[in-house]
Amino acid sequence: MNLKITEEGKMNAIRAAVRPGENVRAAAYGQLITVKAALLYYMFGALGALLAGAKTRNGFTILTDNTVKIVCMNAFDMTKVDDVFEIPFNEFKKVKYKKPKFGSHIITFKVNKTTYKLTLFKNAGKHIQNQKENVEVFSQFFDNLKNMQKAS
Repeated sequence: MNLKITEEGKMNAIRAAVRPGENVRAAAYGQLITVKAALLYYMFGALGALLAGAKTRNGFTILTDNTVKIVCMNAFDMTKVDDVFEIPFNEFKKVKYKKPKFGSHIITFKVNKTTYKLTLFKNAGKHIQNQKENVEVFSQFFDNLKNMQKAS
């Protein structure tokens, strides 16, 4: 059992998600939750989110040339991958990016009919190489995507 967020876990996430020939632009640790579940969590605490069937998914977000991959890590062993979601750039709708507060970068977006909140942590742990730099790459990517959607 390994509850620490480590470089080994990040590399396992990249190996599980990235296909040969894909270029990894950034990989950062974060947390993904549906907005409906997040609202219930803030209103009623963990019990409200639990009753709504909410799951907070911890893992790594990977930016490639054409997609964003969300790699959910095992809750009891952060070196094991539970699930991988791949989102092509053109499937992101209603992207909102909030400037960082206390080292957390918050991105809200919609895919299909579900709205998600992705929180990337600049200070996720001393055991992950280039976490701060990778979070900045994601922040710039989502900020650019938000601005392109506004212009459309």
